[in-house]
Amino acid sequence: MFLRPNQDACANEYGEVEHTDSWIRKHQKNHGIKIYRIDDISWYAAHNMMEFLNWYHKNIDSLTDPDEIKELEVIESEDGMMWYSENITQEDITELGDSDELCKGGLGDLKRRCGEIYKMQTFADVLGDEDIMEPYEIANTEW
Repeated sequence: MFLRPNQDACANEYGEVEHTDSWIRKHQKNHGIKIYRIDDISWYAAHNMMEFLNWYHKNIDSLTDPDEIKELEVIESEDGMMWYSENITQEDITELGDSDELCKGGLGDLKRRCGEIYKMQTFADVLGDEDIMEPYEIANTEW
């Protein structure tokens, strides 16, 4: 898909026409940030594999075993989810009510923990439109 100057609309990957502004917003969201999972505990946000591996080696640990790199899972930010305590709406608070948990099977699930409300959100929603300066741990299994 290429955009030409002064083009009002373009076709997406399914041949459907999208207005240029929405196409640009959709494809620029998260600046191409991907999520990297190296174990069952932590997820990291980075622009690309090399950036992540260099940062991980410098800040966390060295990956010397080729099998470790083969097991590295790359997740599109729109496809993975995490519990997050920001972006909670009044509707979410009302829907959760006095319950500690309201699970419907994934995205949008609500949970109260230690007095805070968390919502299951995509990594893309958590990242928003902001770019990152360097990789970082975006989620882990510890509360």
